[in-house]
Amino acid sequence: MINILGLTIGLAVVLLMSMQIHHELSFDKSFKGSDNIYRVNARWTTSARIGETSAVTTGGLAQSMKDNIPGVIETARVWRRYHVFTAGDYEADIALAVTDQSFFTLFETPIIYGSAEDVLVRPDLIALSETRARIVFGDRDPVGEIVHFGPQQMEVSAVYRDFPKNSSFYDFHFIAGNPPVFDSPQARFHLNFETFVLLHEKTDTANVGQQLRIMWSEESKAASSSGESAPFTLELQKLTDIHLHSTHVTGTNTSLSGDIENVKMLVLLAAIILLIACINYMNLATARAQKRAKEIGISKTVGARRIQLAAQLFTETGILTALSFILALALAYLLLPYFNSIISSNLHFGLVFNPNFLLGALFLFILTTFIAASYPAIYMSGFPPLGAIKEANFGKTSQSALIRQILTVFQFVSAIVLISWVIVVYTQIQYINNRNMGFNLNQVIAFWIRTNPGPDFTPFENAFRAQSSVLQISRVSHFPTIGDQTLLRKDIDDEGVLMHVCNADEHLIDLLQLQMIAGTPLPARSPGDTIAQIVLNRRAVEYLETTPEDIIGRMIYTGFREQVYVCGVVENFNFESIHRPIGEYGIHNSRFDRGRFYLMARVSNHDLPGQLEAYKKLFNEFYPNDMFEARFPELEMKNAYRETQTTSQIALLFSILAIFIACMGVFGLTAFTAEQRTKEIGVRKVMGASITDIVSLFTANYVKLLLISLVIAIPVAWWVGDRYLQDFAYRIPLSWWIFVLAALITVALTLLTVSVLAVKAAMANPVKSLKTE
Repeated sequence: MINILGLTIGLAVVLLMSMQIHHELSFDKSFKGSDNIYRVNARWTTSARIGETSAVTTGGLAQSMKDNIPGVIETARVWRRYHVFTAGDYEADIALAVTDQSFFTLFETPIIYGSAEDVLVRPDLIALSETRARIVFGDRDPVGEIVHFGPQQMEVSAVYRDFPKNSSFYDFHFIAGNPPVFDSPQARFHLNFETFVLLHEKTDTANVGQQLRIMWSEESKAASSSGESAPFTLELQKLTDIHLHSTHVTGTNTSLSGDIENVKMLVLLAAIILLIACINYMNLATARAQKRAKEIGISKTVGARRIQLAAQLFTETGILTALSFILALALAYLLLPYFNSIISSNLHFGLVFNPNFLLGALFLFILTTFIAASYPAIYMSGFPPLGAIKEANFGKTSQSALIRQILTVFQFVSAIVLISWVIVVYTQIQYINNRNMGFNLNQVIAFWIRTNPGPDFTPFENAFRAQSSVLQISRVSHFPTIGDQTLLRKDIDDEGVLMHVCNADEHLIDLLQLQMIAGTPLPARSPGDTIAQIVLNRRAVEYLETTPEDIIGRMIYTGFREQVYVCGVVENFNFESIHRPIGEYGIHNSRFDRGRFYLMARVSNHDLPGQLEAYKKLFNEFYPNDMFEARFPELEMKNAYRETQTTSQIALLFSILAIFIACMGVFGLTAFTAEQRTKEIGVRKVMGASITDIVSLFTANYVKLLLISLVIAIPVAWWVGDRYLQDFAYRIPLSWWIFVLAALITVALTLLTVSVLAVKAAMANPVKSLKTE
């Protein structure tokens, strides 16, 4: 029962993790010719952005590759625009994927309504995914329907089958053709697009990459007024590598939420859990060897060869594993919804019938059987016939006992390392959640003003500020946690460093409660002002090699078209994930773009739903053609750590299961030992041994094994924890108490498991024990 339960739980966990691993590794492989599709990335070479890789390249690159590089069959550019989509009574803020007509050539997907050849022939045509078309138009054919994307009128030209969930284009629900303006000479070198290329099957990718870099160097030099090449080079990234190998890539328009490190973590956890379950089987099988000694001896006497006995033992294990596998499938089916909620995924059980997954499951079955049965089969099939018939004490030989002790030590080491890692991950997550980020986003909401406000924005601003629930408001070009970028230079000849910036009015610093350390916040800008003011963070001042007090009133060199003077300095704040160190930041009052912007507000929290309704009503009075959509910067910032929190949850859950399986093995060994030593315990009790003496008899060996495990596990746990924390620029220190606590938990669980059975054995009636045959 212990063997079956241990293998069942272990295999169920491994199956669940294998489903997620298979899902992650299969990304974008469903597209025909996916092995020959690549994305062109830009790798920056200037000192300001050295090592930075961007998915965004120039608009003219796609056509140049088709014209100049042999082996390129087709190209497609992709970028995204955000606006309100309206169709009849339906209204939503959407992301429109704008691309070339060749997009559906590279990424084939069935067309349900319309013609594949005419999907994107004009920029005023829009194609909808099957899911969105059903939401907007029901089950009817919507081809020819007129819809609106912001102020632009568009015609539905096609409905296409949803892209697969394991696709980088899964969230592409609205697709339109590229407008001609992006093929104009003026826009040829604008950085807007992700560029995808389809190569001939036998094309040398390295050669194409070399030709691409040469072509780009020549084109960028020709386009530059100074004759210098562009500050970045180009490289190819395989489509099937994009999902898991793009955490270093910025500016992407596609869904790139995967990380190969998380996949490696799942593989490691699955391997550890499977090994622990198999070790339980090996320990119990070898411990029970004495009971099968006579059977094996008689078999050998009548002519059975060792290989036949080994095959019999492997078969028995295979039957037990098969039963456990069936139960594991049922358990995995029941646990899948909970597993999906933990990892924020939508895996479906039908994945187990995928041919590749079935092959993997068969391999898992064979591997589990082989690992679990290998040592017991080799050990038991080697019993000498005469000694086996006489029931020699094979189960207690030094060899078998030593092997069981080594395997038990491995279980204890795994438990200590896993518990240590869980504590490190949990403590780091708590540190992230409780860290002072340098500003206050509590009770802050924001919403877009998409329509060009012109001189008519002030009445709305005043009306919104007059709401009793509104405490502060500010007009900003971006969320401070997103921002724009410009070069900050020490002098005119300095290559500079890339600084994040946010265009704002005079109220933003107070609204965010940033800490001023020198100067003043941004002043209100008058229409006739010819210069701009900026508030820098401490890190930017340090880069300029001066002090907060000395920088006030100085002009700095930036990428703005206006002269910019420093009016204040604020303390550093985490405008990016704490996976990265705090960089240079500036809040300025240069001219607003005439496009959309955010209105941020700090509001009271006594009735947020009612307040949002009031804000929406007021918004619609001033901007009836726009859609009101409130955003919460604090929640969006916390979402940046969702993947890290998911990692901690997976580590916690599966580490607990691994420890539980290990405790089951200890329980089984202790129960078997108690059964074998029944008479010995009875004699000891008759001779005056106390319950404590009997319990010590059982626990002494485990205490020695635990001490050995601690010596091995603590350095390993330290290395694992340190490697995990290296991914964070701001992290907890690795303290000794983490490993002491992990060790104490492991010792307590082990001794508790052993003591339960030891106490039961010690309290048994010694007379009955002595009568036991």
